[in-house]
Amino acid sequence: AQTYLRLAEIERRQGHYEQALTTLKKAKALASDSLEIGFNEALIDDSLGHYDEAAQALQTLVKQTNHPDGQYADAEKNNRSIFLDRLANVYREQNKTEQAIQTYQLMIAMGGDYAERGYQGQVDAYRDAKQYEKATQVAQQAAAAMPKNKTIQLMLAGQLADTTKAEEGIKLAKAQLKGNASDREVHLALAQMYTRLRRWKEAADEIDAAERASAEIGRAHV
Repeated sequence: AQTYLRLAEIERRQGHYEQALTTLKKAKALASDSLEIGFNEALIDDSLGHYDEAAQALQTLVKQTNHPDGQYADAEKNNRSIFLDRLANVYREQNKTEQAIQTYQLMIAMGGDYAERGYQGQVDAYRDAKQYEKATQVAQQAAAAMPKNKTIQLMLAGQLADTTKAEEGIKLAKAQLKGNASDREVHLALAQMYTRLRRWKEAADEIDAAERASAEIGRAHV
């Protein structure tokens, strides 16, 4: 099975997707419960535009890695998050926004960095579907659930700035500044917000501030 899997990986990298899929089916016949084989099969189906087949393969992986008690080892969490994220992306490719949202919800339930990625995925999915009000609602829920997470707070700030609450968004972003080298991420977020608002001078100032923060990071590592 492992030999067939490696052959399929080579064929996939060469762009021989149909051939790779045929090779993977041989591997699957020998190890039907292999997560790695199932995931590679989903990747190839996705590349071929076989979205239903890719979704089905990923749904199987999600079921295989589900623990009813919600308790996972770190490696299990990592694998499950990869499967969920890929499944949500397939749903987004199919414009199945609600299925994508539900899939990201399973990532959020795992907490920590996975929750951050799940919330971001939900916001992006709603933005893809031009459902901006729902995107803002999710960003607000995320910010309330993770009040100390800078990335999440900046996500909400950007969403507010893109709607009708630009000043509120800018204020929230500036509240994340700590006066140290870690401010680089905040300055870049503010630069993007000002750029989308066509406030060029302020955008340029934030880019300059981000460069200064980068320099501080460089000096700290010397």
